[in-house]
Amino acid sequence: MLGNAEILDTTLRDGRQIKTTRVHTLEDVLGVVKAIDSLGLVDYIEAGFAGADASIDIAIKEAARLKLNARIAAFGRVRAPNSKVNDLKNNYGIKSLLDVETPAVVLVYKAWDYQVPSIIGVDLEENLRMIEDTVRFFVGEVNSQIKYIHYYCQFPKDC
Repeated sequence: MLGNAEILDTTLRDGRQIKTTRVHTLEDVLGVVKAIDSLGLVDYIEAGFAGADASIDIAIKEAARLKLNARIAAFGRVRAPNSKVNDLKNNYGIKSLLDVETPAVVLVYKAWDYQVPSIIGVDLEENLRMIEDTVRFFVGEVNSQIKYIHYYCQFPKDC
C-alpha cells in the first residue's frame, strides 16, 4: 500500500521549454492553469521556473492568486555553492522563488557524482549542504511547502 499520493502537474514548465508551444500570454497560462484545475485530478500545478523570465514570474504569481482546488508551485534551484541560503544577493534562484509568492516550491538539484563536481563545481558534501540548507530555509523560515524535489540522476547507483 502506497498511502496517500499527491499529483504534481508539470505541463506549464515542461511545455514552455518547447519552442512550438502556444502558451505565450498571461491569459494563456492562466487558462491552462484553470483547465488543469477543473479536471480535479491534481494537487499541485507547477506554474513555471521562477527567475527564468519576467513574464513567467508574473504568470506564476498571478496563478498563485487564483482560487483553485490545486495549489500552485514554483520550480527553482537550491542555494548557490558556498553561500548562505538567506543571502539573496548571491542566490538569485532563492530570491526568485520568494518573489513569486507560491504556497509550494519544487526544488531541482544535481545528484550524479559526475555532474556535481563537473557542472556545479563543488564536492558531494557541499552539494548535500546546499540541498539541506534550502529545504530547511523554505520549510522553517519561509513556512513554504516543499512537496517535490526534482533531481537529475544518471545511473541507478547514484540515485
